Amino acid sequence: MAVTASCQILPEKYYGTINNEYIISSAKTIDDGFVILGMTDSVVFGANNIFLSKIDSVGTLQWTKLFDILYNSNRINFIAEASDGGYILGGRINYKVVLIKTDSAGNILWTQAYSSNYFYNVANDIIETPDKGFIVAGGDNNQGFVLKIDSVGNKIWERFFNSVAQKILPTNDNCYIVTGSGGNSYHIFFLKINPSGVISKFHTYIDTYAFGGGSWIYPKS
Repeated sequence: MAVTASCQILPEKYYGTINNEYIISSAKTIDDGFVILGMTDSVVFGANNIFLSKIDSVGTLQWTKLFDILYNSNRINFIAEASDGGYILGGRINYKVVLIKTDSAGNILWTQAYSSNYFYNVANDIIETPDKGFIVAGGDNNQGFVLKIDSVGNKIWERFFNSVAQKILPTNDNCYIVTGSGGNSYHIFFLKINPSGVISKFHTYIDTYAFGGGSWIYPKS
């Protein structure tokens, strides 16, 4: 559903088939359209597989891609547009952190899976860096990580901590703020990390019931 600046509801658009389908995530694109990540009972691959769709600024469907990724046992959590006009998806496949990079038409360019002696599980958020690489935040079961990769998915550095990283944003001094929750007691946390992976601040706040688990953080307007 879309609304105008004066909060008037625009005509609704319907996409997909008669199969079970739902949206997991979406992102605004540079052409004022949107890219949509979702799950579908695909007629191609079977039940609970991933789809990627692109719509323009008025909601007209431009293309849809189906990926043979079974959503029951795996999780694809997010979609983001990259500066080259392509898209990057992230989550978990076979209990490894997985990132999938596509071109502007949704064709897969590369897929990378990451594992470690420490606890990797699922990617929750991503941000592109000035060198065209990415920093990924994630984790599960009270274990979290921040991972830096280059433009084709090669690992540059990784950092681990006893909290699940859920959101990452840039700062005005070319660093990054990561927030999340977990640990040995109920809390939210935030940390500040520089482009080389040096953590300069790490703070925790007790009681996620009051603070909401650290899932969302927004830049100051």
